[in-house]
Amino acid sequence: MTTVPWPPEFTLDQERILHLLTGDRFYSNPSAALREAILNAIDAVHRRRIETPDFEPRIHVTFNTDGPTLTVADNGIGMSSSEVSALFAKVGASAASREAKKTSVGEFGIGVISYFMAGDSFVLQTCDGTSDPIGLSFDRNMLSGGAATLVPASQSTRGTTITLHVDKDKFDLLLAKFPHWCRDVEGLSAEVLPDSRPLAQQGAARSGAGLAFTLPSWVQRAHLGPVSDPPG
Repeated sequence: MTTVPWPPEFTLDQERILHLLTGDRFYSNPSAALREAILNAIDAVHRRRIETPDFEPRIHVTFNTDGPTLTVADNGIGMSSSEVSALFAKVGASAASREAKKTSVGEFGIGVISYFMAGDSFVLQTCDGTSDPIGLSFDRNMLSGGAATLVPASQSTRGTTITLHVDKDKFDLLLAKFPHWCRDVEGLSAEVLPDSRPLAQQGAARSGAGLAFTLPSWVQRAHLGPVSDPPG
């Protein structure tokens, strides 16, 4: 008979918990992977701008039907090997928790393992500008225990690139959800390969001509204000 502690104490089944976090019961659909990848890119360029106020952020999202793959590349702060271990690959860890003013919008940790909702593997390429560039491949089998696989580092400039190997039946969903998650993100561009078709954000600023019309008299005497209790 197996000896159990008494009084009882909590124990965790790592594999079952991680599979739960990457299942449909935790996130509503696989587009959470796209959301988290872009939020992490936004945070990375935001933290670099704190260091260099005149820095111009660039985030590029690529949907490649050959594969298929989803790539999110930024020119943000990048990560060292210690940051990859302490933040990127640690479930529940957050770069925001280290900030005095809590200005980050995304989270590492749980957000990163949500990538496995879109596919069975992804590749991280990152460079923080001071230490050696890093290339790592993450596989779903790691949820049962195990380490990431070293791959040749290809990030020659400061920033991070995430490449998700997306399941074919989820690629179209991620592509359709891009305008929903991306609205007026500064410095963000996107395209669909192999035909290099540009992909626009939803709500992006666009020029337009004003309409000339005369206000009815009742508008001038009406008492107008914001809705105090909107229904939805």
